[in-house]
Amino acid sequence: MPILGRKPKDCFDTFRDHLARLLSATVLADVLIHFDPVGSDAWIGFWRGEGLVAVPLETTFGTLFFWAAQHVEAERADKKTFKLKTLEYAYKLLPSDGATAKPLIRWEYKRSLTGGTHQCRHHVHHRSSIELPNGAGTMDFDRLHVATGYTTIEHVLRFLITDLGMIPPCGKRWPRVLDDSERVFREQFSTPL
Repeated sequence: MPILGRKPKDCFDTFRDHLARLLSATVLADVLIHFDPVGSDAWIGFWRGEGLVAVPLETTFGTLFFWAAQHVEAERADKKTFKLKTLEYAYKLLPSDGATAKPLIRWEYKRSLTGGTHQCRHHVHHRSSIELPNGAGTMDFDRLHVATGYTTIEHVLRFLITDLGMIPPCGKRWPRVLDDSERVFREQFSTPL
């Protein structure tokens, strides 16, 4: 069932509160998750001052930065109710928190592709390339849209914890926190993308 509310803000608040609980338990205890509404759509993510920001993560590879945002829309379900749908998401692992930092890895989804593009809507990029055999050129994975399934924020957090060694504020409870959040998402919030 999708997130429902009497007003768009009700839908945004429900999803923001869910993300805030999850991210304060797994990323930063004092994380500020906010939404910036523009009519019936909003960006929800880590927030400081006037906009979305990356937050520091201590990993086995040193300090990295994590940027996570969801672009959502509240559309009319009926005369009295709005329902929330995801327009796009972007999760980025960055080497620094600067606005010009080039992501090491980025997971993205766009519900609507523009400009006649036909790339995978669910995809991952990473800052690497490989030389192809026989001088056939270079495959740049930062420019390719490598297909993925729907990547939930919980999938990315699991990667940050298990593969990058990030220690979450909730400590050893993190598997349960992620499992519970995925269950809520699946049972209460999800609609087909």
